[in-house]
Formats: sequence, structure tokens, C-alpha cells
Amino acid sequence: MSDHVDKSKFEIFELGTVDDTVAKFGGIKLKEQVTYVTPAIPMFGEACSNADVFEAHALTHPAIYCAVVSDFKLIGGAAFPIIQNKSICHQYFSTEYWETSEQATLSCYIKQDQNMIGYRNIKERHNYTCSVINLVGNGSYNYAHWMTEFLPQLVLLKEQGLDFSSYKVVVDSRSYPSMLEALFLLGVREDQLLKVDAMSLNTFPEALWVSPVANIVFQRPNAISSDALHQLAEPQHAIFHPDALIATRNAFLALVAQEKSESAPERIFIKRFSGRQYHARSVVNEAAIQQKLESEGFVSIDPSTLSFTEQIRIFSQAKYIVAASGAALLNMMWAPEGAKVIVLMNDAKVVNYWYFSNIAFAVGHQLAYVLGKVVDTGNWNDINHADFEISLQALVSALESFGLYLEHQPIINPVLEEALTTARKHYQAGRIEQAVGLYQEVLKIEPEHAEANYGLGVIEAHTQNASIALARFERAVMARPEQEQYWVSYITTLMQSGAIDSAADALELGMKYGLSAGMAKKLAAEFTRSFDINRIGFLVHTLELVNHYACVWDLLPEGSFDVVLYGDAEATDLAFFAPWKCNVVTASDVIHANSRYQYLVSNQPINLSGSPLIKQLGNINVRFMYAAGKSGWNLSEWNSLYDVILCFGPYHAGIFSESTDAVVVQMGYPRFDRYFTQQLDKADLHARYGCDPLKKTVVWLPTWKTLSSVTHFDAEISALTDHYNVIVKLHPLMPESEPERVVTLRRHNFTHLITDSSDNLPLYQLADFMLFDYGGPPLAGIYADKNFILLNVAGAIDDDLTGKDSPDITIRKHLINVNPTDLTIAELLADASIWDQQRSVRHVLRKRYFAPYYGFSAQVAANALLNLKYMVGKGGAA
Repeated sequence: MSDHVDKSKFEIFELGTVDDTVAKFGGIKLKEQVTYVTPAIPMFGEACSNADVFEAHALTHPAIYCAVVSDFKLIGGAAFPIIQNKSICHQYFSTEYWETSEQATLSCYIKQDQNMIGYRNIKERHNYTCSVINLVGNGSYNYAHWMTEFLPQLVLLKEQGLDFSSYKVVVDSRSYPSMLEALFLLGVREDQLLKVDAMSLNTFPEALWVSPVANIVFQRPNAISSDALHQLAEPQHAIFHPDALIATRNAFLALVAQEKSESAPERIFIKRFSGRQYHARSVVNEAAIQQKLESEGFVSIDPSTLSFTEQIRIFSQAKYIVAASGAALLNMMWAPEGAKVIVLMNDAKVVNYWYFSNIAFAVGHQLAYVLGKVVDTGNWNDINHADFEISLQALVSALESFGLYLEHQPIINPVLEEALTTARKHYQAGRIEQAVGLYQEVLKIEPEHAEANYGLGVIEAHTQNASIALARFERAVMARPEQEQYWVSYITTLMQSGAIDSAADALELGMKYGLSAGMAKKLAAEFTRSFDINRIGFLVHTLELVNHYACVWDLLPEGSFDVVLYGDAEATDLAFFAPWKCNVVTASDVIHANSRYQYLVSNQPINLSGSPLIKQLGNINVRFMYAAGKSGWNLSEWNSLYDVILCFGPYHAGIFSESTDAVVVQMGYPRFDRYFTQQLDKADLHARYGCDPLKKTVVWLPTWKTLSSVTHFDAEISALTDHYNVIVKLHPLMPESEPERVVTLRRHNFTHLITDSSDNLPLYQLADFMLFDYGGPPLAGIYADKNFILLNVAGAIDDDLTGKDSPDITIRKHLINVNPTDLTIAELLADASIWDQQRSVRHVLRKRYFAPYYGFSAQVAANALLNLKYMVGKGGAA
């Protein structure tokens, strides 16, 4: 169950110790205290500023205990568990040199001198009745922290022979599938998993607690500030219990069948560069390094694409591992004892070199660093995550120090060369199928072969589309970054597929390798011209708008429009827009290119406090109405900024014609075309939302903020589940802006609760009855001719978003509406005579508010947009 949360309130606890907890609950010792000497770390490349790396250091990790404890609490993602209201710190924790992630986000304050810790920004609370094993803490969703600080806890419990089948296993809700796979291998059932969100406070009557298996400084205090740049890391900032790591290694190697690992590579290069996305702490010349290593028999691996079991098998025979500093390096644990590990890292003085070094030493490996110069790529925000360039010669020296002597020239395979020569001749002669076949044969033998990928990419670009060819050109660039034509094709294809941000990044990166200044200038000009002002721009600041625009996009000619992302929508994967084969850019792209669309479509101006965004992006602005209610907002003065307004019907057309100089077009309700034309598959919808086909379905679509019926009608609507399927879909902005109300709502029982921005249309199709408060949904209910009840919220008539003449207010004079205290919803739903009377009223209202283009409104809107050049300048209604 969950309770309302006051975010400003601090939850205060005492600080407790591991020793006191062990003594109080009779802890069982799992591993003895251990002292070990970690060796000096070999360094290559740029100079290392930390002299301590050149010396050996004695480190001690305390003993590891487990105990069954009572009154157990945990805060999602926070460093320390809470036992009987005492926050149990790691043995070596000190605020002088150790900052937790929650401290860094100002959600936690620790006063060690006063023995107190306080948390705020608690997002939700949950009280459970089950017993648990906790695998949540700082970084528990990060593969490296998970592998070394959390997963070993369960391994040690299993090694001790303790039965944990009756416990729930608490994991971070952000955990990757491969991390959960590790638990399943240990015998944890999926129904045992309990996923908790960050900064949620969770209370349990009992837990099987394990003391820290590693004492790892999460980060230095104020780590990303300039004041912290002089602070050098120390070996005691990353102390692991070697026996815990070894036990984890041995347990999983024994569980994964080794007979399937015999063909695993002995030389592995872990890839970090991903082509279209540039990550923090990237090796900018990774492609050249990859090419060199692959020519020497290394196999390039991207562990993020592999399951947990696959990672174990692939690394189980590795004798040499080269990788940039990152979580994937933890796969060194699966390599045979004595493996040689080379870590590529920037030369920032604050680096903690002992993190990976101490892990490697614990499992019997040798490790060296190759440091590269920091490169200001613009893709990192702090020196800890700076991108860098590695000297290939320094890497060769590091490998040779470990006894691996490299050839200085790549080996040329004459069979492949002959196949490529023949493929080129086939292509030039127009024998495309034969060329494709040969290129594919080459790639079966050498998947990253530059020329084969490039040649196949050229063919795919012409015979299929740019998005498919993009992956080929990306591989070619990675393998042979010195080839200018590969960069030209890659960058051009990025622009053609709408990946404008990535094209700009690739243009900058290419100039560091094979892309000449003259060609870069030419491509930059193409980049600027990619904003074709004659195309229509659709401004999307929230994905909810796609539900309104998509049906119109389906009817517009390919290449006739761009999608312009702004705000939260900029994080959208470009593949989301692939069905429309449109150009996708960001608002900042357009502004920085000093360009504006001739026609820009939006639902609101955005940024009314300064220069409206739509005026910065478009010469002629078109408003696409998306909600018929909330007139206090929808009919605001900012409508005068628009040259054309596509509205729903006669009511709004009359108002806009009188209050603006815009051309006004009545388009009906495009979003609902499929409601009238699509064959309803009720069985599929029942299955999708978990409904009982024998019950009628009630759909509740509340708005957000002060006009929302959430918290006012929760219990009454939840009670309907005894006789109805009850589906609730929240306003898409409510979960993020009002999480407390969502938490409260979750305390009640509903058939299905939807919190994302998915389309409402299937819910209108499925519903027998609907419940609305304010905004667009009740007007959509009129358009779709649905039986519905209006839910009243006190003060709505005076709300800034509505006003007494707003349609979502005035329709209450004619349609059934209830107050929270009436408690009559169930009674009204059961009265068939009410719905017969309401139907005729709805039909009158539908003529007032909507043009009668049922099933072809999107065609009306599309035709209007394609004829804007004939309409603008001719004021009045259409």
C-alpha cells in the first residue's frame, strides 16, 4: 500500500554499524576478514598524475556476515539499508571522502558527528508483509556495481546452503534483463522478484541481510565541481572482498555449460563506440583501434547485445581483453585465471585506477592502463567522463609488455580480395543480385569488412531505404575511418534518414580522421539545406501529439513534411518515426541553422514569456487543435499568433473568426477517423487490457492538476470492478508532474491502469460507458457518441483553464454529471433509460462542436495543409 508523500519533509534515522547489527541479531559469518596486497599498476600512454599507482598497497576488507533482521526498510537506490530505524553504513564510510548518489542529488544529508542521516524527495511509500533479501543500493542498476556489490550477496547465501526460496528478492526497477537472468541462474523465481523505484521508501517486517561485500566509494564529495579536480583517488577507495568475487566467478562458471564455450575467442576487444550515438568516456579513435586489433586476431564484442549466459561463455576462454573503462569490463571475471586486461582511459587526474585493478587482482588477472589525451568533443559534461584519444603505439606497447607481439601489417586474404573485385565488376555492370551475393559471402567470413559493408550499403540505399543502408555505412566508417567516401556516405545517409543531431556529431568526428576540410564544408552546406523551408514542419513537444498528427501524416506525400522535436520529445528514438519516412530534427537544429519553415504546424505557441517558439521556427504558423475543452487556455489571446487554425467545427470556427485574422478551417476530429472506419476486434482489446468478456467495460479518462477527478472519485470508481471491467488512463503528464496522486490511485483496485501517452482511441472503441472530468475527452465522447457521465470537481468553473463558457463546463447543463459526495455512479450506469435520453442530446451537441467528417477528417486536414499557399492571405472561415 502507498501513502501521500510530503517531498519537503525529511525522514530522519540514526546511523548504525555493521558490528552492532551483527551482535544484535546473531549474525553468521560468511567470509573472514582478509588482508591482501594489490600490486603496482602498469601505465602506458599519457603521463599518470597519481604516483600511488606505481606502488603496491595493503588493503583489508572486513568479514562478511548475514543475519535475519526485523523492521527492515530500504530507500530505492540509496546506499544504506535501514534496520530498526538505523541506517547501516558501510564499515569504511566517511563523509570526508565518500559521497552517496542520494547526497549528490541533494536527497540526503548526513551528519556523522551527530550520528544522523536524513532523506527527502521520497517519491512514494510502500508497506509490505513479505520477508526479503535486498539487492538494491547505490548503482545497483549498473552492471559493474551489480556484479561486485550486490550479486555476490546472493552467491554467498547460496554457498552457505541457506534456503532463500521463501524470500522476495528486491531489485532496482531499472535493472537490465541480463542482470535478472543471473538471479534466475541461481534459482530465484520470477515471482520472487520485487522491483522498487528510485527514492521510494519500502518497509518490510523481516529481511535476510548481508553485510557489505565491498567498500566502494561511490564518488568523491562534489565530484563534478572544479573544486574536486585536485583530489586524487586512493587505493582504499575501491576495496573488494576477493573471496566474494571468486565465489561469484566460480558459481556462474559452474552453472553455465562449458562445452559450449570451447570456440570462445582468446582475444577480445570490447566495443564502446556505437556510431549514431556518442556516449560519455568514448575513445574517439576506437574504429582505428578496432581495425588494428581485429587484424591481430581480436574479436570485437558489444556485451550490451548479449544475455548474461552468453557473456560468460564468450569471455570464458579470453586470455587478452582490451576495453575502454566501463561496466562491460566486469566480464573479465569469467576469463581464466591469469588473463591480461588492458583498460583504455582518459588522463584526467581524478581517475580511480584501483577500481578495475583491484577486481582483476582478486580473480588472478594482470591489468594495465593505457591513458589517452582528453578530447573536447562536446559530448561530455565533466572531466570524469571526458572523451579521449588513445595512441595506437601505446596500446601496442601495453600488449607487448604482456607478451603479445603484434604484426605491423594486416593480413590480406586473397580469396576475399578476389570476391570483392568480382563484386565491384558485377555492380558496375548492373548485375546487382550477383554483387549482393558476393558482398554477403565476404561478410559471412569477416562481418566488419569495410569495403563489403560499404558496397552493400550503396546497393541498399538505392534499392531499399536510407535507414537500412545506414548500419552498413556505420560499420564501414568504424573499420576504415581514413576513407573519406565512407564518411560522405555515412553522413549523407544520416541526414536523409532524419538523424540530424547524429549527422552533426559525425561531421565533427569525421574531420578528425578521413574527412577533408573541403568535403566537410560541402557536407555542412548540405546539412543546412536539409531544413527545406518548403516542407511542412510539425512541432512535437510531447509524444501525445503524435496520436493527433499520425493519421494526417499517413496521408501526406513522402518527403513533404518534417517532425521538429522540442523539450521532452527530443529523447525519442528516431526509429519511432520511421513509418512516415520523414525528416526528424530538433527545434535547436533549425534555430542554429538560421532557418525557418515556410509552414509550421503546432498545437500551441510554446514559451509565451519570451519570443514564442513557433515564431522562431515558422514563417506561416498553423494551429492544429487537439482538445475542444478548457477554453480558458484553448481560446487564449495567443491564437492571434497563428495564420491558419484547423479547428473541430462550427463553435470554434465562429469564435476564431471573430477573435483572430486567421484562416479558419473546420476539420472535424482526425484522431477519431479509425473509430468510424476500423473493424473492432473486441476480443483483442479485452485481452490487451485484461478484461472479462462477460462484463461491460467502464473507461475513466481524467485530466490533470486542479481539474482532475483523481483522488475525488478513486474509491467509488474502484468499487465498480465488482460488476464491470474498469480501465483508467491518466493524462500523460500526470505521472511525472503529480506522482503523489498516482501513488494514491494505485492503492485502489482497477482492471487496468495506463500511465503512458498511448492512444486513447482503443479505449473509446472498447468502452460501454465512459467517465470524464474536463478538457478534450468529454467532447471526444460526444463526437464518438459514447454513453458517459461527467465528474465534477469543485471550483472548475472558475479555473483559469476553463471559464463558465468553456464547452466542458456548458455541456454539464445538458448531460449527466455527478459530484464526489453523490455516490451515484453505479446506480446511473445501471439505468438504461438514461442512456436513451442522452443519445439524442449528444447528437445535437455533436453538430454544434464538430464538422460532420466522420471517418475522413484527416483527409480534410491533409488537403488543407497541402493547399496552404492558396489559403494564406484569404481571411475568414472555411
